[in-house]
Amino acid sequence: MAEDNLQSSKVVNTKADVVAIVTAVYLNKTDPKIYKDYEYFYLYLYKKNKKSKVEFYLNEKPAILVESLPVQNEFTALTSFHAKWNKYYLVGFAKQNKETLHLKIQLGQNSTILTFKR
Repeated sequence: MAEDNLQSSKVVNTKADVVAIVTAVYLNKTDPKIYKDYEYFYLYLYKKNKKSKVEFYLNEKPAILVESLPVQNEFTALTSFHAKWNKYYLVGFAKQNKETLHLKIQLGQNSTILTFKR
C-alpha cells in the first residue's frame, strides 16, 4: 500500500518559518517487481521560493536520478493530493544495505529528513 510508505514534512528555516512542504512515497515497497535495482521515491514539493535549489540525499548519498514529472503522471494514483503549484519528481539512489533509509530534502540552507524502513 502506498499510504504505508508515504511520509510528509515541512522544511523550516532558522526563524521557524515554513519554506517548503514535501511528501515522499518509497516506491520499492509499493511495487517491488519494478523498483528493485535502486532505491526509488516519488516526491512532490511545494516551495515558497520557486527559485530555491532542491537537492535529495539518501543516507548522506546524493541522488543519481532526479526526473521532473508533470502534475498528472504514472504515480498520481499513489497519493490523494495533486496541485499545479507543486513540483513532482521521481528520485533514485544507489541501492542501500541499511534497514533504515533517511531521505534528506535540502533547499538552500534548510532541510528536512524523512525516515523509511526497507
